Amino acid sequence: MKEGLSITRCKTCGASYFPPRLICRRCDGDAWLTDRVYDAVVEETTMVSHVAGHEDWGPRYLATARTANNLRLIVGLEAPLPDGARVRLWERDGAPIGRLAGGAS
Repeated sequence: MKEGLSITRCKTCGASYFPPRLICRRCDGDAWLTDRVYDAVVEETTMVSHVAGHEDWGPRYLATARTANNLRLIVGLEAPLPDGARVRLWERDGAPIGRLAGGAS
């Protein structure tokens, strides 16, 4: 896993996106900077307990998390966490993963 999450930021208005967009939703700009975010706060969580067509599939935890620059992300969690928990962001195969900040690596 790679620490932090690669995001794009509009050169014109500074809006942040993940995944990347072709056109900025805020200003219609099409020029981008690449940036990384490392932390977010969990806003709410859910558990996916079954996926059709998969056997022996354990529960997966997901969260909506907000970064300091107000970018909302859907992140996979390694364990259930309470709302308001601060998570460290990682990328695993291009997907955002949240791990309790200050927790074991």
